[in-house]
Amino acid sequence: MSLKLKSALLSLIGVMGAIVLSGCGGGGATGSGGGTEPPKGGTADWTVLVFLNAANSLQGFGGFNVHQMEQAGSTSNVNIVVQWKQGVCADCSDNECNSVNGNCYNPDWKDTRRYYIVHNTDPTTIKSTLVQDMGPNIDMGNWQTLQNFIAWGQQNYPANHYALIVWDHGEGWVNVYRGLSKYPKSAIVKPRSVSLDETTMNEIETWQLSQALTGSKPLDVVAFDACLMQMTEIAYEIRNQATYLVGSEDSTPANGYPYMTFLSDLDANPTMSPLQFSQDIVNQTVNYYSQNPQLVGTQGVTQSVVSLAQMTNLNASLNSFADALLNNDTQAGVQQAAVKAEQNAQGYSSPNGYYENLDMWDYAKWIKNNTTNSAVVTAANNLQNAIGSAVLYQKLYQDPNSHGLAIYVPVPYDYDTTYSNLALARVNDWPKWLQFQAQL
Repeated sequence: MSLKLKSALLSLIGVMGAIVLSGCGGGGATGSGGGTEPPKGGTADWTVLVFLNAANSLQGFGGFNVHQMEQAGSTSNVNIVVQWKQGVCADCSDNECNSVNGNCYNPDWKDTRRYYIVHNTDPTTIKSTLVQDMGPNIDMGNWQTLQNFIAWGQQNYPANHYALIVWDHGEGWVNVYRGLSKYPKSAIVKPRSVSLDETTMNEIETWQLSQALTGSKPLDVVAFDACLMQMTEIAYEIRNQATYLVGSEDSTPANGYPYMTFLSDLDANPTMSPLQFSQDIVNQTVNYYSQNPQLVGTQGVTQSVVSLAQMTNLNASLNSFADALLNNDTQAGVQQAAVKAEQNAQGYSSPNGYYENLDMWDYAKWIKNNTTNSAVVTAANNLQNAIGSAVLYQKLYQDPNSHGLAIYVPVPYDYDTTYSNLALARVNDWPKWLQFQAQL
């Protein structure tokens, strides 16, 4: 999530927002119209697990989104379960961990809790069932914490289908300097991560996601309510852990997903297939922001659904594209085409303003449109076709040159050697091309 829209959000929710931020500690009571926890051994149609790490600069928005979830609430057919962390950082004025609209916000509870979400329309308090108070020492930036949550959720809330939503800052695979992270401010660091826990100074690295998302049963849907996570590298990393990936190529608005919309849709139609639910998340999110453009500003809203079963085929096409570029770099303006592509393809800005992840389809378009080399043109076409097979659905508000999957293309001389930690980098010649093209 981006912090650029914090003021706009708080202006929109006004007095209600102030109540939401101050009333997030009322666990244990069940809303009068809400569902109840299913009987032990019962199997629902869906269990939606939300890993909500608000122990950072997004802390004030955690309660806002939980209240949205309560507007839908769990039913006998749909379980909505949240692991939610809040925390107090060492210096609010320095790292904004508890800053809301310029003022320090100290929550009325400061640890990690698990809630079973029940229906509640009262914005002054959380009325969901407090299932477990885990205490203050849970590290939401540790991949094993996410893995444990998935295992716990599947064991205690069995269902025919499972969706996981990871809520927090996201960095995809993009060059970001975060003084808030576990690295010292004096260091030049490039964390590629999600779920940044500012109380432990830890985060889940991109290459740890395959371990983190391994549960007793495969996940049907993984959705990232976080910036910049809809990348080829991430999709390939978790190709064996889930069926569909939902997320944004671009930075996302600070108030995140409109949970009250697609969760209500799921309540109304619990026999919805995983693909239908994935598409509904995309539709409702983009519709929400297109109807509330004041929350978006100049950035775009990009959401897509990726079939993770297609990532093996896409990886092969990407490898052939990289080989064609490497083998023909001196032919028919290929080098010049690569420079134009790196400079002009649809890019997505990180907090420090760099455009190191580009829309992969648009990058291939710029390559093939600026060279006559037949091998490169053929490989680019094949890659675009593979992207079209993998991206099953997308919807955009602005960012018209987005096509559903971004990829790492660093600025010259700035290739990050930790890229080799990724599963894709170990089986693909794309890193060789990146290291070569960075010298052009």
